[in-house]
This record gives sequence, structure tokens and C-alpha cells, in this order.
Amino acid sequence: MKVSKWKVLGIAGALVLGYVVTSDAAQIKVSDDTFADLGYWMKVRYVNFDERAKDDVYGIDYNTNVFDVVDARFNIEGQIAKPVQFYGEIVTAGAYASGVYDLLADLGLRTGRDNTARLSEGGINLVFLPELQLRLGKIRIPFTRDQQEARYSYIIQSDWIYDVHGLFSYWRNGLLRLFDGGAVLHGEIAGGMLRYDLGIFNEASSDEPLNDVAWAVRLEFTPVMLGFKPETKTTGRGWLHDTYLGKRGDILSIGVSYFTQDVAVGDMEYGRVYGGALIPGVTDDLLKDLSDSDIGAIWALKNVAKELDVDAWNVDVFLEKRLGPAILNLEGAYVNFDDSHLANDKKEDSYFWYIQGQIMYDAVVGIGKPALYAKYEYLEADGADDDWEMTRWAVGVNYYIVGNAARLTVGVDNVNYDDAASDWLEGLGREDNITDIYVQAQIMF
Repeated sequence: MKVSKWKVLGIAGALVLGYVVTSDAAQIKVSDDTFADLGYWMKVRYVNFDERAKDDVYGIDYNTNVFDVVDARFNIEGQIAKPVQFYGEIVTAGAYASGVYDLLADLGLRTGRDNTARLSEGGINLVFLPELQLRLGKIRIPFTRDQQEARYSYIIQSDWIYDVHGLFSYWRNGLLRLFDGGAVLHGEIAGGMLRYDLGIFNEASSDEPLNDVAWAVRLEFTPVMLGFKPETKTTGRGWLHDTYLGKRGDILSIGVSYFTQDVAVGDMEYGRVYGGALIPGVTDDLLKDLSDSDIGAIWALKNVAKELDVDAWNVDVFLEKRLGPAILNLEGAYVNFDDSHLANDKKEDSYFWYIQGQIMYDAVVGIGKPALYAKYEYLEADGADDDWEMTRWAVGVNYYIVGNAARLTVGVDNVNYDDAASDWLEGLGREDNITDIYVQAQIMF
């Protein structure tokens, strides 16, 4: 059968060049059941970083002004057929060469950026039934709500656990890492009133790397009988959101979860893991100072072969509700870790909690909708004598021009280290109370 070359070119054009513009993506469509949405989002930020050191001998002892591209992501999401959904994302962060960020980190200014493109996350979601789904790949860990939320919809764009000195990077990047290689069995029961996740993930930090696995179990409940709408993770991404900006009606989600993994101490020098350490307050850039110090009675644990069986549980609540012309968002969580770390060769515990809120005026003022936000978070890890403590306050304004697709943010973050954490920083000549101010523009396509 002959096929017109113009028909062939027309099909190719539809697949390669043709796209349907939506609010946040371009679509390649083969049929109603086979398509892919292509997207891009970027955050450009100016930050006035507070001084990190008490004197230039110890690092940056002056305010710094940095303009940077803090997040740039290309992503694709779609389905091969109705039961087969997929998602992938390439991310890079930083407008400068990697060496610039390394130099700043050496001086005590940790930006978290490295100008390296990489696969951030990607996976396949198999939908057998709404009640029975299987997600595979480099995917979000369903423990806390924070770990499952889309970064672009964060109310506080400076991120969670705003640990400017990296004293708690073991928690931020290890125990509470956002994603890893794994699989999650999940589903939505009774129209989404009850939702569950059972996840199994890589555990590369044990004394025998990749010999065992980490587990996460989560249950979510929405009282639909009270008129609240349930959330859903039946998508390629499977993400939740900090705010839906009133687009999905009133929402109330209550989550409880459990997470466990083994963590090795002593098989690596100083017990390093996930870019942090198994001793509160010890990070890679501070290890050389620790080796000859016992500040806070925390010591390096050289040649101590131990493995921690970390068990953690979490409870969180999310509310979005319309109040006349305003959209109110409230969210809070409490996370507890048993045997999360060592202090003076003794297993110790830690916990983290936060509460945040935003109120948005759901009408256009100028060219967008204004919103006010605030957040408080607290992290404490048991020490040998005194505890390691960090508190963070965040306040600011979001201005939604086209929802999250075009958005401006002005924010202030104050971080205070207390007790053993403050003593540790004092010994290094670092500031223990820091206030950063930022202005950010975000676009999505």
C-alpha cells in the first residue's frame, strides 16, 4: 500500500514539531491514550547572604550578594497506554562554574549548587486498578509529606531544613533524602478517602552496601464525609503539593508513616554518609577540625565498627480551605528517629518538626495574586552532654502571576543554632545566628 509522502511528513511533524500549549507543558500526542508532556521550569534568585564567620580568618565575615539560577529542570511526563505512566527529569543548578561553589563552601557559604546536569528522578507507574499501582525507578520516598511534594509548588522556596552550616546534612540528605532507587506499591481506596504506600529502596549506607534495603510505609486519610476532596498520586510523577491555590477545592490530608534502614558507622573514616556524618554537627568540610577536637564531647569514632538500626515515624497534616476571597494553607509534621546517630559511642535519638501556613488573596491585584507565608521548624539531636539544636523562622510574600507558572517571591530566613551546635560553631569561629534575604522569579512551561 502506498502512503503519500505528505502524509508521512504530516505525521512526523505532529510528533516532532507539533505541540499543544498548556499552562505548564507542551504535548506530543500520538493518540488519546499515548502522549507525552514536555516541560521546563527555572528559578532565578538574588540572595543577600548574612556573614557566616566572626572573622575573615574563619571564613566569610561580611554579607554577600549572589544572583544565580538555583534550579533549572527539563522534564517529560506521559503514558504509553492508560495503565502505563512515566516521568523523567533532568536538573542542573547554578550559573557559575562548579569551582566557584566549592570555593564558597570552603569559606562557609554553602549554596547547595554545583552546575552539574543529572537525572534528578524518573520512573514508571503501572496502574492495575486505582487501588493497586506500582511505581518503579528513581522515585520519591513516601515517608514524610515534604519528601513527596513538588519543589515548584513549595510555599517557602528556600526549601525545608534550612541548615546554612550543614551541621544536620546527615538528616537533610540522608535520613530524609527525597528520592532513591526503589519501588512503591500504592493505591487509592474508597474514591481516595484512604491512600497507602509500601516502598522498598536502596540502602547503600549499611556496613555491607546494597546487601539490604530500606522500607517506608505510609497511610493517608481524607474525611470526604465532611466535604473535603482527596489528593491523588495516580500520575507519572506521583507528587503532592504545598498548595493547590484553591484549584481543587477544600482539602484535608492526615498522614502517618514509618521508615527504617541500617546505617553503618566506622566502615568509612569518621563515619561519613550521604555527604554528612553520623555525629551531629560534623560535615565533610569540618572533619579535619573534628579529628583533633572533642568540642561538645563528640568524637570522631575512628575505627569503631557499628551499625545503627534507624527506625523513624512521622505524622503530618495538610489543609487547604477557601475562606471567602482567601485561600488558606496550613501544614505541620512531627518526625522522630530512634538510634539515628552516635554520641560518645552511644546510640542517640533525634526529632524534627515544623508548622507552616500561607494565606492568598484569590483575586488579581496588579498582575497577580498576593500571598503571605510563615514557617517555623526545629531539629534536635541528642548529644553526649548537651543536645544539638537548630531553629528556623521563615516569612515572606508570594505573588502568583499565573499560578506557579509565573511567580515572584520575597523571603527572609533566620536560622539559630543552640546548645552543643552553638558551642561547636563558636569553636570554629562561625556565626550561630544567621539571617538571609532573597528575591526569586520562577517560570514554568
